Amino acid sequence: VNSEGESPAWNLTIEYIANNFADDPAYVRQQAERTSKEYLKEYRKYWRATEMVLEPSALGGAFDKLRSVYDPVNGGFSGAPKFTQTQSLNYLMAYAARLGKDRMGRAAEAGVVAALLARDGYEGPDTVLEGQYGYLESYARDGDATQFTRDLGTHYDIVYACLKRYACHITAHTPVQSLQELRAEHNFNGDDVTALTIFARHKVLSHHDIREPHDVAGAQYSVPFCAAIALYYDVNDPLAFSENALNDAKVRALALQLKVVEMGHDEKGGAWATRVAVELKDGRRFERFAEEFKGTPASPLSAEELQIKFMRMAGAHAPAAALHAQLTALETVADCRTLAIGAA
Repeated sequence: VNSEGESPAWNLTIEYIANNFADDPAYVRQQAERTSKEYLKEYRKYWRATEMVLEPSALGGAFDKLRSVYDPVNGGFSGAPKFTQTQSLNYLMAYAARLGKDRMGRAAEAGVVAALLARDGYEGPDTVLEGQYGYLESYARDGDATQFTRDLGTHYDIVYACLKRYACHITAHTPVQSLQELRAEHNFNGDDVTALTIFARHKVLSHHDIREPHDVAGAQYSVPFCAAIALYYDVNDPLAFSENALNDAKVRALALQLKVVEMGHDEKGGAWATRVAVELKDGRRFERFAEEFKGTPASPLSAEELQIKFMRMAGAHAPAAALHAQLTALETVADCRTLAIGAA
């Protein structure tokens, strides 16, 4: 890894381990250990400081190599030694990020598979978390391994999971919800607005104040643009945040016109808290503060709202209603241990 964060030797390392281990296993093990030490040293020097990840081209080439030789039963690659934990974690995490919309589903799938493997007595490397090249050493300074098992079996973070309500960045949720509610209560839209100010935390101004996004991802990341969409579209529909809105002249004009101002330090609320102030052409003024949105643990979506969200996203799929009924039926299962994963 050089000073620009590039990794030109990555594919060569993958190719050597995958294809040449059978010819000279001792030498490959030696080289793998040496590469591990160099990688970790350079990672600490450059990557941790700049939060660099492998370039997509390097990831793609590496994945192509790994996919053809990985042993899904025993682990490892064609009998070769498993990659050092730093390399494995960086590769897997960066490649998972490239999977886009599927990454959350993959994470859930991996969690279930891991639980089933643990139940059946499968064991992995003892050092994957706290070892020299383990997770703590790679991703934390002065890590405390006891935190991994703290309150194990009594505290479940999954009950505090946050579910996005809208198809946009999490920082845009509170202003979008506030504007959606004000529109419904007072019957107006973007054409009626003469001024709009969004009061938000500093991170919104530094990272999410994008006035003229060039693609849908940029629009979803932009708080002012999402706010403008909320004044013209039904934001409960995920397609509201699409090419149509991106190219809507009225949305683009309003996103440029509105103001984003940093909230005072004395105002309550966390990182997602916002306050919107709307002034209409007829003289009416409205203001709303929100530090939660529907979908957070403090303000969960109701069963009806979850159904509406599900059908909005999957309704075009013919069996969607029947599938939702099956999912709802799971809520009545008294003991999840009675469930089993059937064969495909």
